[in-house]
Amino acid sequence: MQVVRARFLATELGIRDKLAVILLGQSSLTVALNASIGRHLPHLQLFVEISRIDGDIAALPNLAAYRPTGQQHPLISILGLIFNMTMHEKYDWYYIMPDTTYVNPFELMRFVNHVNWNRPVAIGYKDDEDTTRCSLQAGILLSNPAMQLLMQHRHLCNSISSSSDHAALETCIHYATNLSCTNFYQVYFFFIAKQHTSLAIVFNVFEIHRSLSVSPLLSDADAHALHQHFLHVELDRISSEIDVLSAEIASLSDDIADGPSHPAGLPPFSKPPNRHQHFLHVELDRISSEIDVLSVEIASLSDDIADGPSHPAGLPAFSKPPNRHQVPKWQFFTTTEIFKNEPNQNVYALSGDDKLDVEEIVAAARKYVEKSGHEREDSEEFVQLRNGYRLFDPMRGMDYIVDLLYRGNNGVRVHRIHLTRGIASTQLLNQVPYVKEDTDLTIVVPLGTTEEVGAVRRLLAHHVHLCESSSGDNRQTRIVVAVRGVDPSAIRLINNDVIELRIRYGLFLVFIDRFLA
Repeated sequence: MQVVRARFLATELGIRDKLAVILLGQSSLTVALNASIGRHLPHLQLFVEISRIDGDIAALPNLAAYRPTGQQHPLISILGLIFNMTMHEKYDWYYIMPDTTYVNPFELMRFVNHVNWNRPVAIGYKDDEDTTRCSLQAGILLSNPAMQLLMQHRHLCNSISSSSDHAALETCIHYATNLSCTNFYQVYFFFIAKQHTSLAIVFNVFEIHRSLSVSPLLSDADAHALHQHFLHVELDRISSEIDVLSAEIASLSDDIADGPSHPAGLPPFSKPPNRHQHFLHVELDRISSEIDVLSVEIASLSDDIADGPSHPAGLPAFSKPPNRHQVPKWQFFTTTEIFKNEPNQNVYALSGDDKLDVEEIVAAARKYVEKSGHEREDSEEFVQLRNGYRLFDPMRGMDYIVDLLYRGNNGVRVHRIHLTRGIASTQLLNQVPYVKEDTDLTIVVPLGTTEEVGAVRRLLAHHVHLCESSSGDNRQTRIVVAVRGVDPSAIRLINNDVIELRIRYGLFLVFIDRFLA
């Protein structure tokens, strides 16, 4: 008889990874959570409906897309993907969460490393309406036997009808596993923190440090701010452990002979040998190994912490790309030219809004440098702008790096200044009719002063360029130009542009000569 051996030793011995986190994505929060908590978890799998996948989500390597068929509930497609995942790769624990919840990866890993997985259990926060179900908003932790029950009896979920996907999945887990939700398991509590309007309120709550999850997230900035907070909490905890171990080493060192001994490993001739010395060395080696492990962990966590405070608060620094596949492309500019990232032509004369933008940034940078020089009593004269770079980030705004050349008593000196033209306010819209959000668009352009006429005309010209470059696009775009308090001659110019666009491209444009304040 020939014995067929497994290809991998882990398969033959039944060794599994400790945890798999299943993230149900619906918005850009999926990308933010993947970039923050993904590197601290053994396995993070993203499940996103295909109609909600944009360019950023599509670039993620751990994405699993699904498409509901007919009248079928999206829950059925999700369970099918989970079945395929659990059939090939098995884990001790499974944590299911939406993308509107932040999970503390450090507390979650400590939780699953200290409890047994060999009995079916559903751990989470009890639902307010039905205490037998776990609330998906707080995340649901299932042991391996519980997940096997869910997969074996997932057909019971076919007849579930619910007003929301979250309630349907909560009911499905309860029906298929026949398990009641618990927030206490083997002397460990499952803590959650509920989000407030201000993150400062959440951070001041003591339980936030021990929470496994925080929900709901209001924006991408919340995900980044929470991750930075828990990184600092984890670093403080590890530093405290190192201090305790260092104190223990100091206390044990009092019992060890001073200086090196010869032969190696034996006490000096002046000290009679005993077994206590040997075990002291063993204990010191063990503590030193623990300190080395904690030091490596600190070094890995430090890579995630932005150098210094970031601006806007809670968002990562512009100089750190999320991964090697999403490295942003900066635009280089001088006082006369700008180099844009376009396939056919990338060098343009600096004019229009770009020229005004560069002039404002250079003026702001000069003001900062000269104010700092005045405080240091340095006499420097501005010579020119040597280099300039800018990058647009939809979360941060426009970031700039400018190199200003100054001449002083000590020769020529270059000052590199980082600036940000922040977005006034951003808001994440969860309840958006995603079927039409990209195909039926209305752009309202308010025009209140004569100085803005040139900018509006350039905007219309840029829109013409977009229409010419995407002839096969089926989007329906309306442009509404609302005007008040502008010179009549300028209004006629814009009106002529609107009429020309309507005739040449069939665009639907509305021109209003008054609008309410």
